[in-house]
Amino acid sequence: MQFIKGQNQQLENYLSSHPYSSLWHTSDWLAFQTKNGNPGIYFGVVDNNEIIAAGILQLRHRSVFKFGYIQGGILYTENRLNSELYTVIINGLKEIAAENNLIHCFVDWVIPHNDSDADFLHSNSHHNFNVKAIIPTFTNILDITKTEDELLAQMKPKGRYNIKLAEKKGVTIREGKTEEISEFYHLLEITTARDGFRANGLEYYKSFLNSLPFARFMVAEHENEIIAGGIFTYNGKQALYYYGASAGHKRNLMAPYLLQWEALRYGKANGCTYYDFMGIADSENPNDSLNGVTDFKLKFGNGTTKFLPAYDIIFNPLKYRLYQLALKIKRH
Repeated sequence: MQFIKGQNQQLENYLSSHPYSSLWHTSDWLAFQTKNGNPGIYFGVVDNNEIIAAGILQLRHRSVFKFGYIQGGILYTENRLNSELYTVIINGLKEIAAENNLIHCFVDWVIPHNDSDADFLHSNSHHNFNVKAIIPTFTNILDITKTEDELLAQMKPKGRYNIKLAEKKGVTIREGKTEEISEFYHLLEITTARDGFRANGLEYYKSFLNSLPFARFMVAEHENEIIAGGIFTYNGKQALYYYGASAGHKRNLMAPYLLQWEALRYGKANGCTYYDFMGIADSENPNDSLNGVTDFKLKFGNGTTKFLPAYDIIFNPLKYRLYQLALKIKRH
């Protein structure tokens, strides 16, 4: 087995064709991150002239600390991780870390949880699992190869009712215009204040839409007023609900339900096979920050999925402890 790194069409092809390929494994996503100050490096493992694992490591920094981020995780061919493959990956990542002064590398996954791989990862003494995943570990994924009638039938009754109510009350869904992103951002500020999240700056969302060819901005309108909006991505098999926002008033019109339904239908019509709501709460954690949105997302059907755990790969233990201390002080 040999570790390889750098721009490589074979690595790009492997990532795009993998069963668990996602938005975060695309060259467009890497270009978007690079534009926002987070350049990246393709890496992979070759065995008998065939790629058997690959990923993209973004180079990031917080204050004076430099670190890596493998968003969406490492995609691999084997049915499960094994010591030989993972050792080659870790040694290769250590080389990248040394070349770029990285103190650690954060990894989150879009590969479904299995006990064998999870136990294997937890057995590594250089991993810290006491981290918060950027891509949530739990999500709701719906199979949208089903007919629309089947999709409606699997919803909770309240979900179907709210979609019909929004239609009856005159809510309409349409493509958002570039100049309307500021209206969406205003709704986003209302939503984050209501639900306890933190938004990026306005320019980030403009860049997101302008940089990613598979991103789509949709709005829900009532009496010529935008009362809800969402940013979705449609890449390969994956339809993804990335950002959503709604007004503080007219909530009785249930516009977000119709918006989600139309976004889901768009993914289905454009060849996607699954719709990912991107994050629901861990049912065993009463303090999970996603508790407030989980009931809404599960009304469309329960496709609860758990990914492999997120963790830090530690390259420099001393600096990593200083980094953790700095984060702790900042939070307080």
